[in-house]
Amino acid sequence: MNQLFCKVGDLAVTVEAELPINIGNVVKIIGGIGYRQWSTFTAETFLWKVEVASSERPLIYENADGSIEEAFSGRVPDCYLRPIRPDELEWDQSASHDEPLPTDEAKEQEVEYV
Repeated sequence: MNQLFCKVGDLAVTVEAELPINIGNVVKIIGGIGYRQWSTFTAETFLWKVEVASSERPLIYENADGSIEEAFSGRVPDCYLRPIRPDELEWDQSASHDEPLPTDEAKEQEVEYV
């Protein structure tokens, strides 16, 4: 069994989708569905039950008959998601983050716009 990216309670972002409009959606993982058949996957994949974080970005599903459905909760494969866990982000508290980023002046060129 593979290790899952997400866990119940996580916020996650969709990083892959069969319909590109779903990429970038932020969702909350509310439950596990388990290993199931999904679309054109040849093997069963782990599915999560999710809710969208914003009512302005529903999940878009294409049904077998070609019709489109919008939903504020639904199923998403774990492999399409990456968790957003602020407590796991690395931030060097001792470094000064107010300094400007270094630039390579030799590579800077003046550009003329037409």
